[in-house]
Amino acid sequence: MKKYLKLLMLAIFASMSFAFVACGNDDDDDEPSGGNNTTGNGFVGTWSMNMIGHSGEYKNNYIRFYDDSSFILVNANEDEVMVSNGTWSVSGNTFTLDYAIAQNERPIIPYVITYNIKSQNSSKIEFYLGNLNFTFTKVSDSVMNKYQEEIEDVLGDDNGNSGDDNSSITSSTLKINGTEISRLLSTSCEENHFAGEYWVAFGSNFYYINDMVSFEIDVPFKSISQLKEGQELIDYINISGFFVLLGQNDSNIGFAGGSPRFHDIDGSVKVQKLTSSTVTLKFSNFSFTKERGNEEIEYKFNGSMTYDIN
Repeated sequence: MKKYLKLLMLAIFASMSFAFVACGNDDDDDEPSGGNNTTGNGFVGTWSMNMIGHSGEYKNNYIRFYDDSSFILVNANEDEVMVSNGTWSVSGNTFTLDYAIAQNERPIIPYVITYNIKSQNSSKIEFYLGNLNFTFTKVSDSVMNKYQEEIEDVLGDDNGNSGDDNSSITSSTLKINGTEISRLLSTSCEENHFAGEYWVAFGSNFYYINDMVSFEIDVPFKSISQLKEGQELIDYINISGFFVLLGQNDSNIGFAGGSPRFHDIDGSVKVQKLTSSTVTLKFSNFSFTKERGNEEIEYKFNGSMTYDIN
């Protein structure tokens, strides 16, 4: 689950304007300064992408724009290489990326982001999202050559052949307090252990109303092999996380942070189906109360969720 959260944070880094656009600049109609006007031809090539003043682990990204309106984005921080692709377009003083964050051959976060261009010349492009300022700095195409293997895993080789067919088949009919989740982004079922304790974690990321939500429950099993179809899990369930990753409805769920507590867990969570690659859980009036500070919110889940086994 943690690796999916890491990928989601990359998407959040690229789309933080959602939280700030209301207080951003009103200069959309201003002409960009710099050597060239904003044209699509000026984007073609390879660039390093940075957020001004940002020193976090997602500071360095490489993006290559092709003249057929496609692009590849590589984030190569730490020991993990993340690749996404999609299409790009320029209109006046804005440009748009339509892409999906991916790991290996599995796209998990489709996203469309429109940036406002402040200035552009042959070696540097400055742009902003709300109050956040970014730069593209032109670099040699060769900087992405060492990531060719990871790029081919996601996008396929020059002949259009992708890597192993291991695409996600997760699905959901889950409703929370009577409202169905609007889009499932990713799921995972994985074995964990720490300090002599073992558990199987079921994690999911999805859109609920207007928020990107992370939800994780776990059971104190040593192995996924201990799960059986028809098995009732309610007596074992621990809720380890239910929070907003990106959005504005923090009054509904609450942003990540603080120390929420979960109690009054009730209802039913059964193992509905098992395959070699997935586990499907059936939630029937599964309810709990989330407490954070002086606030308490009750939730009720109904429906099914299919989780990819990692």
